[in-house]
Amino acid sequence: MATLAQVIAGKPAIKVLKQDYPAIASALNAPTTVANPDAGKKTNVPVSVTRESVMAQVPDAEAWAIYTSGPELVNDMFAAIDTQNSVWLAKLLGIASQSGKLSAGTLTKLQTLLTTTTEVTAPATIPGPSIAAAAGLGIVTESQIQQADIDGKFGGKW
Repeated sequence: MATLAQVIAGKPAIKVLKQDYPAIASALNAPTTVANPDAGKKTNVPVSVTRESVMAQVPDAEAWAIYTSGPELVNDMFAAIDTQNSVWLAKLLGIASQSGKLSAGTLTKLQTLLTTTTEVTAPATIPGPSIAAAAGLGIVTESQIQQADIDGKFGGKW
């Protein structure tokens, strides 16, 4: 494992910061990017379901019937939407349909919404470790950097 002074010495862009210890710490602790091993890979992911996208599919009369029959069902539905729990939301929609408050046509529209996916392409790069973390130093502090600059002026150990 390299020492802090060695890491700084090996990074000309950091070395030029001289004794600006906060700037050096910031540069050493900043996340980097690395090549994504899955770059270009295409996958299908579920579309996020929102309250608005659900309510857009439910006619006002049906929404009112569900709400007046038990506001806790609506609260449970909103909780399922907010946490993207499509399995639980589908179950709750089934309950509303079985109670006669949600029509078969609306249920079909909502089931389609819950199973809609979109194709996503993995990016070329992904977040990587900071320079300090990659060197095995973890998170470095200004005082650690100052201590590494042993003689009190820039150029001590680096």
